[in-house]
Amino acid sequence: LICDALLRDGISPIYFQAKFAFISNIDFDLICYDEKLPVSLSIKTSLREWYKQADLEAMALRQVYRNAECYLLVLTDEHMGVRSKIQDGELFGLTDCMRADLLHFDDLVNSLKQRQFSRAEPITPIQENSASGM
Repeated sequence: LICDALLRDGISPIYFQAKFAFISNIDFDLICYDEKLPVSLSIKTSLREWYKQADLEAMALRQVYRNAECYLLVLTDEHMGVRSKIQDGELFGLTDCMRADLLHFDDLVNSLKQRQFSRAEPITPIQENSASGM
C-alpha cells in the first residue's frame, strides 16, 4: 500500500526489498534512489524491538550514503516513543518515525514529490588498471 501511495503521487522509481552493493545482509523495504540522497522507508506493522533493527539498517545505509534519509513507518501509536528517542539522540540512523495513516506521512509524500529520483547506476567495484601474472 505504501508503494502504491508513492506511485500514485508520481514518486518513482521505487525499489522494494532492495539490496545495496556495499551494504551486506540487509534487504531494505523501500528505497527511493538518489545518488547523493537516497530515501529508505522501513515498514513495520508493530514496533516492539523492530525499531532497533530499522535504526541499525539506517546506520548501515548512512555509512555509505552520509546524507541518506531513513524513515520508519508503522500503523500504531508506538511511533511517538520512537520519535522521541530519535529527537533525544538515542537512535542514530533514523531520520523520523511516523504513522503511515496520519498527516505526517502525507507531508513526507509531498516532500518526496518535490525530488527527482532515478534508477541506480551500475557499480564497478574497482576503477584502476589491472596487472595479472597469469
